[in-house]
Amino acid sequence: MTALHDGLATRLLYSTEDHLDYVTGMDAVLEHVVGEAASMVWDYDLKRVWVPPSRWTMMIRQYVNPDEVNAWLNLIEKRHTKRAAQRFVFRTNTVAARTGGKSTVRNLGSCMLTLSLALEPRPVVTLHSRTCYVGYLSPLDMSVAWHLAELAAQRIGLPIQEFRFVWFLETAQFHQFRTIAFPLGDEEQREKFLDMRPTKDRIAHYRSRRHYQKWCDQDSGNVPYADMQKFVSYQRLRKRWHSEVLGYDHAVKFETEDNRAFRPLPSTPVRSLTFDKIGLK
Repeated sequence: MTALHDGLATRLLYSTEDHLDYVTGMDAVLEHVVGEAASMVWDYDLKRVWVPPSRWTMMIRQYVNPDEVNAWLNLIEKRHTKRAAQRFVFRTNTVAARTGGKSTVRNLGSCMLTLSLALEPRPVVTLHSRTCYVGYLSPLDMSVAWHLAELAAQRIGLPIQEFRFVWFLETAQFHQFRTIAFPLGDEEQREKFLDMRPTKDRIAHYRSRRHYQKWCDQDSGNVPYADMQKFVSYQRLRKRWHSEVLGYDHAVKFETEDNRAFRPLPSTPVRSLTFDKIGLK
């Protein structure tokens, strides 16, 4: 699963436009992606993509109904010995739209839709998503799938490593600044990202490099966070770049009384995540 995730993010970031399905003002997009991992080996850290553990809690509260999970697990436990071609489907919650400022987000429906388990001819878990920011929130989506699969594997007495993983992703998006942690948050990826010359045909790389250069120029000009574009989501990425890559001592140079630097995020391995906050053990 780890290789699947990074391979998809890398393809979106470095593909030329003729190898993408389309490009919007903000995103490089691949449609109807079917990614497959031969084993559900999942080794990631939310810190790697600058995501705080609180985002996991927010996601599972939005998407995962513990009663529905238990009903799904009970069905698997009851019926799994019937060696037939059957698929056990768990449906996520419908997530309501959210309005903030002048915009409404999530007004097209939930991003994660279903998770299914099939045991024949070989155990496989399939995650069906409407859309996802690959290289940013994607480790959360894949971790929901992994932890639900782990619960199912425990119920039927199979090691999760024997399961394949398939992700049917209707729209895979690489956002020009929201996903910038993918190239900047890892030393090897960062070296590749900065060594490659930006060209307009590699649109995701080109646009992301523009934001990176803008932050470098702001640092050179000693521009505090408070004087940046007021869009909080945009400020957050420069702050994370400072605290996660350049260090907290560098970050505090640009804070003000009403706009503080971020402390470095804690290491949060995806396997350490739990469903405890929604009462699911």
